[in-house]
Amino acid sequence: MQRRAFCALAMAGAMLSASPFATAGVPLRTMLRLAGFGASDVLAVDPADLGTAVLADACVSAAHDKGPRMLFDFTPDSGKGFVAFQMQVRFRARDAAPASLKLEPAPVGKHWLIFVPDETGLQEMRAVQDKLRALREAKAQTGKGGAMGFSMKLEGLDSHCASDPDIEHWLQIKRADGAFELWNGKLSEASR
Repeated sequence: MQRRAFCALAMAGAMLSASPFATAGVPLRTMLRLAGFGASDVLAVDPADLGTAVLADACVSAAHDKGPRMLFDFTPDSGKGFVAFQMQVRFRARDAAPASLKLEPAPVGKHWLIFVPDETGLQEMRAVQDKLRALREAKAQTGKGGAMGFSMKLEGLDSHCASDPDIEHWLQIKRADGAFELWNGKLSEASR
């Protein structure tokens, strides 16, 4: 299953904002929170702090071989400077308490599915940060820059539910802040 919560981030340090065509199910408080999130914030992320969680009915489970992915799309200004490319950070299911992401216990009949970057995912996040640093340095020297878009692709959920359950997708960027709700909707919508 996949669901993208789209955001655009200018590499020069501009704001992160939700894309108008993908805001259904994205809480307003999340859009406001991400509006102040810039390139410097991406560089300041401790990869070990990243985590994502899904609140779902007990009949929804996490696949062991697949999980959510954080995608970073790099696009040059006016087609100049560098070739557009994408990088990813993979998350895998982890048997952890919701408190590890500062989440409340799940209501009756629901449970939390917790995902964190595995060692490969941690290396991928460091590579994103290294690439962003290099692009910022190149912009300082050449004046040619671009933008970086961020999205979460929600994959790795299996359902044995009789009907289409509601889910909530949460994201933790900083351990000190805990997780915030990124998206909510029907499980079937998560595949769009």
